Amino acid sequence: GSFKHFVAAWEAPNNSVTVSVPEIESGTLSWTTSNIITLTGHRSNGITNIHVETGNFFGNRQDEFVVAFQGVDTTIHLQLCSFNSSSLMPQLEGSINDERTLVNSNLNNWDIVSGDFDSDGYDDIALLFVKPLTGSNWSLSITIYSIDENGNFIRKSSKEVFQQPVYQVSTINVDGTVGAFDGDAGLEIAFGFSFFQGEEPGNDTYAYLIDVTNNLEDITVNDSRRVARNEVGPNDMLPFNVAAGDLNKDYRDELVLMSGFEFFIYTTDDQLLPQFKSQENVQTDGDNLHSDAFLAVEDMDLDLSSEIVIVK
Repeated sequence: GSFKHFVAAWEAPNNSVTVSVPEIESGTLSWTTSNIITLTGHRSNGITNIHVETGNFFGNRQDEFVVAFQGVDTTIHLQLCSFNSSSLMPQLEGSINDERTLVNSNLNNWDIVSGDFDSDGYDDIALLFVKPLTGSNWSLSITIYSIDENGNFIRKSSKEVFQQPVYQVSTINVDGTVGAFDGDAGLEIAFGFSFFQGEEPGNDTYAYLIDVTNNLEDITVNDSRRVARNEVGPNDMLPFNVAAGDLNKDYRDELVLMSGFEFFIYTTDDQLLPQFKSQENVQTDGDNLHSDAFLAVEDMDLDLSSEIVIVK
């Protein structure tokens, strides 16, 4: 494939985020030079998730990236960065921070994913998050953004995906992915989340398959298009990830959901109805309860079929 670059972002002093784009030497895959910018306004206490998502947001076959972080103002900040020709120094484009997060750090979790949801040749951004409502109430919600020709975020639509359960939830994991889950040209979103609900029986782990249509203005959420499992248990909050890829060369992505030491594979049809196919247990040593971003599904050997990669 074409030569790739990578972007890293991490928490820095004084409520800031450092963003780095190394200049990789192709012969050694090492680097001595890195292009660095600093973003301000980051909240440095509690759960301080920082996410980076790349995409072709300008439709010019050159990738840009979005850095997302929780701000001191309790909103989720999205900052778009681009590149000039023949330079890896990130250029600041538009930003937006129109969705708030919960103050309770154990329930405050979110993710971003990117993809061409409306098949117009331009990638879009989806924010998956725990949305605060009145009082102490909350919901799992999704907000969709596009990027205009000037690099500005355009809020297109938002929708509640899952209501707060009537029983006590003390911790939430949120993870998302995109994939070609049905037969149309646009990509769909898998919004995954899991609850720690103690001794409360019933399902605690979910993945909703979400379709975004009508110029990104309509978000279709349906309980028939979800995976629902009882996986977490009463003692520990298990690590949780979702990923997608074409595992069987049928030109359609499968959904891989992993909770703790087990992963589960689902296929989908044209109506985005998931069907369970198989599961496997991954044995690991030591304490893996704090693993994060440990699952990926990609074609590693160029055989047109994706492989599952797990790092624990």
